[in-house]
Amino acid sequence: NDFKYTSNTINYVDGRWIELSRPNIYSTMVEKNMLNYPIEKVLIVDNKIISSEVNHVAFMPSGITSLILPSVFSKLESSSPLTDFEYLKTDAFGNLISDARMQDKIIYDSYDSNANLNMYHNVNGINSVTIYGYGKKYPIAKIENTDFYQIASTLGITKYEVENFNENNLNQIKKTTTTTNTNTNTIAITQQQSTFLNFSNQTFFL
Repeated sequence: NDFKYTSNTINYVDGRWIELSRPNIYSTMVEKNMLNYPIEKVLIVDNKIISSEVNHVAFMPSGITSLILPSVFSKLESSSPLTDFEYLKTDAFGNLISDARMQDKIIYDSYDSNANLNMYHNVNGINSVTIYGYGKKYPIAKIENTDFYQIASTLGITKYEVENFNENNLNQIKKTTTTTNTNTNTIAITQQQSTFLNFSNQTFFL
């Protein structure tokens, strides 16, 4: 019999991670009724852990305020199914503790005033910048292997100006496609909906 029992476990913010004597970001999420945000996703096959993903959250600057937004995406690194996997828990200070084999994969660096992710980097240090237009509703360009500071330096303007680019700045954005040493900045101009979804609309990044 080749049948395998498979299940996906998705853990949302709930009371398991909350200690009223030690307030933390998750207790704040409960207070704000932010209960449908997936924090931990675990794939189980025949009672063994095959994969796991964790979306860490933090108070991230968004315009002139700070919002609870994704900060780090982690993934399980294991060559074989696990029977000793440690699910998420909090320590005495309210910090989220995950299995030691979880590895950070993507670090979300900054968001714009509409809570759109506009810069992130992977564990290899490769940066990506996304420019939004049309009232910061749609991504219009994604620039790889650079950050806002490098773009600003290339164009001779301030980081603040780059962060506020829109559909009227496409020609300037194209000028950021340069070669420096062995690194090449690549740019993609698009009018399509991005896979980066607004966290304030209660969705995570795909």
